[in-house]
Amino acid sequence: MRFLKKSFYKIILLSYTITMPVSVVYAALSGSSKCDPGKICNLITTDTINDFIKTLLEGALRIGIPLIALAII
Repeated sequence: MRFLKKSFYKIILLSYTITMPVSVVYAALSGSSKCDPGKICNLITTDTINDFIKTLLEGALRIGIPLIALAII
């Protein structure tokens, strides 16, 4: 049980360290952010609550589906 718990934490940490830089680079290269190079910008550019919730749920799905697939494996 202890081995599984340590392995789970390692998988979560590894997935986070891989997905975060990839998502930031993708956002920067796709031109979705209107930001000067070298600056930290807000990637969520919405005007309404509905658009914000939609963006938030899409992000949760992008992160959640691979995690669920890893959990099943």
